[in-house]
Amino acid sequence: MNFGNVYDELTPTERRVLRFCLDDVPCKTIADKLCMSVETVKTHRKHIARKLGVSGKTEFRQALRRIEREVGLPFTQELTPNSP
Repeated sequence: MNFGNVYDELTPTERRVLRFCLDDVPCKTIADKLCMSVETVKTHRKHIARKLGVSGKTEFRQALRRIEREVGLPFTQELTPNSP
């Protein structure tokens, strides 16, 4: 699977959530930073995992690392609700 292509299919909000997930940011913190509920963050994570074709935290993290390598995103930047 080409994870770069999957990244292109993610919504802008899913991309922001994905970046925080790569840094192991807890759902509560992601929710606070992106001005959404914890349940909404969890829903976005589920959608990301489904699009990546993975299940479980280990597979999810491995897929995120592959996206980081293939897409070359600056995951550690501080993201706000309006950043890409």
